[in-house]
Amino acid sequence: MQTINNSFNERISVFPKFVIIFLALIGCIITINQVFNFGIFNFYPVSNSFLYLLIAFFQPISFLIFPFSKSSKNKILISDILAAISIFLIGIYFSINSENILSNGWDIDAPLLPTILSLILIVLSLESLRRTGGIIIFFIALFFSLYPIFADHMPGALWGNMYTFKEAARAHSMGLDSLIGIPMRVAGSLLIGFLVYGIILAETGGGKFFINIAESLMGKYRGGPAKVAILASGFFGMLSGSPTSNVITSGSLTIPAMKKAGYSGRYAAAIEACASTGGVLMPPVMGTVAFIMASFLNLPYAEILLAALIPGAIFYIALIIQTDLYAAKNKLLGMNAKDIPQLYPTLINGFPFIISFVSLVWLIVSAKLESEAPFIASILLVFILLLINFNKIKLNQWLNIIVKIGEIIARIVSLLSGIGVIIGAMSLTGVGTYLSRELVFLAGGDLFMILTFGAIASLVLGIGMTVSACYIFLAIVLAPAIIQGGIDPLAAHLYVLYWGVLSFITPPVA
Repeated sequence: MQTINNSFNERISVFPKFVIIFLALIGCIITINQVFNFGIFNFYPVSNSFLYLLIAFFQPISFLIFPFSKSSKNKILISDILAAISIFLIGIYFSINSENILSNGWDIDAPLLPTILSLILIVLSLESLRRTGGIIIFFIALFFSLYPIFADHMPGALWGNMYTFKEAARAHSMGLDSLIGIPMRVAGSLLIGFLVYGIILAETGGGKFFINIAESLMGKYRGGPAKVAILASGFFGMLSGSPTSNVITSGSLTIPAMKKAGYSGRYAAAIEACASTGGVLMPPVMGTVAFIMASFLNLPYAEILLAALIPGAIFYIALIIQTDLYAAKNKLLGMNAKDIPQLYPTLINGFPFIISFVSLVWLIVSAKLESEAPFIASILLVFILLLINFNKIKLNQWLNIIVKIGEIIARIVSLLSGIGVIIGAMSLTGVGTYLSRELVFLAGGDLFMILTFGAIASLVLGIGMTVSACYIFLAIVLAPAIIQGGIDPLAAHLYVLYWGVLSFITPPVA
């Protein structure tokens, strides 16, 4: 079983680690209770109450795991602990008062205490976004959090409805279109389950299994190590949805193998970077974007997966063809036969991963249990692993997996709640609609020009933002303009996504 990242061990002592495990476990239990409608202890929270609980239990983890600055990366500051406690208590407060928020319209006019807490929640959410998403997305979200205050002073298509400072704070924190808007609703209903499944699968040996399968299928052909890297990254990317973790997990093995086979370090790194980036395009996880896209388009999740499958497969086929031609030109051979694992034994040894993945796909496509599927597949995988390796998997390894689950979900909740502020500002001011109309006007109704603007905007924005942030922003501003040009809505949204994904291999951030 893989061990948790060393950066965790450097920063987290026993007590904070215990707190992270507690928060992650309770957060996951609350999510399972909501998804399956179990009503544990007769607890049936309404939608906004549930989303505030996600903030309360997962965002504190971001202050404990992700440092305030590089200088404090190996220690937890008092300010980190205070921020974690504060956002936990505020999330609980808003969850308890969710009925008052809805019935008394606190997002428009609230008492003094919730108004003050709204402002603190915005500040803490933006800080957790900075820690997890980086400084560029932080400044973008900060700008949009303040945008309603001065929107009436902006020129042309940027003009929008004006809100006072207190009104904007209330609308962002207690409205249904900002912090707990579409991105957070998608996280609660779909995304968390898939993150849990992907982490359990990767941390229990799924990453090594995918590499072995790739070696069995591609290792013997010319340029074999490069083709193995592509296939392994595609397999792993289907479930992780993260190019960065894909490079770390599979690249640490495939890049040295490619260099040993005769590839230059630069070419080997380029192959792994491109292959890992393509993981965002491959169903079923697609870097969290597929879930948000299904919500935006009001389409079944399975329909998004089927639409994305062929373009994603073509991406990897093109990479394999390129590496094959490069290997032929440079006379690069395949792997040594004795180093290639046999396919049949590899499949037999990896049957827990195969069974869980097949069950996941069946539950999504045939049973239509999109929200429940990843949890069921996770339980099935854990059950099989415990059955065959009961004495080999130690308690500490499972605790490390829970910490990893907490870290990943905290990162996503922090990102999506912060990104929700962008959507909230667009919705409050009405600017999103104006910008789409202005874009169509500037392009003179020419579809090619609109698509060109879209490609450039997606690429440039994606350089400084996560894929989900880039997609959400452009789904509001750009996708409607493309659709007005006569493009199918699903095709328009996938077009925006594909160009945003390329930012992972585009300088200067890459």
